[in-house]
Amino acid sequence: MNLYRLERDGYIKQLPINTKKAKDSLHIAKRDIITATKILEQDYDWAFSIAYNAILQCLRALMFS
Repeated sequence: MNLYRLERDGYIKQLPINTKKAKDSLHIAKRDIITATKILEQDYDWAFSIAYNAILQCLRALMFS
């Protein structure tokens, strides 16, 4: 399925570029990576979950830009 079809069918919509939201998402991602690194030795699974959230925040930043 291509982007045009997804947009046409209402699954996605095009948004204007929002640099503030992009920067905010990157800030959250950086915070999460720092936190994940700090707790890696104590709880590997939780650190992995936090790092995964950082990845999602980076993807949000990409979408906002």
